[in-house]
Amino acid sequence: MVSLSEIGSTIDLYKALKENIKVLETDLSRCEQEIKAALGNNEHGQAGNWVVTWKTQKRRTFDAKAYAEDHKEEDLSPYYHESSFRKFEIKEAR
Repeated sequence: MVSLSEIGSTIDLYKALKENIKVLETDLSRCEQEIKAALGNNEHGQAGNWVVTWKTQKRRTFDAKAYAEDHKEEDLSPYYHESSFRKFEIKEAR
């Protein structure tokens, strides 16, 4: 394990900013819900220079799990793509 002692203050700042983001996201969600409540069933609204749109959208997805269940004889492995990534996480040491 590499020592990160020289950037400890950066890690402290990172954790504080992450917490601030959580608070801001909560406030943002509260504002969004208030705007949506004011719109009701309407898709468009306006307040001064702001135009708000809240339209229904449709999305079609392919249920690969159900397809695999219904087509057990088919080899679906060529259709799956694997990717790898590095998960970044900071937690307090025990």
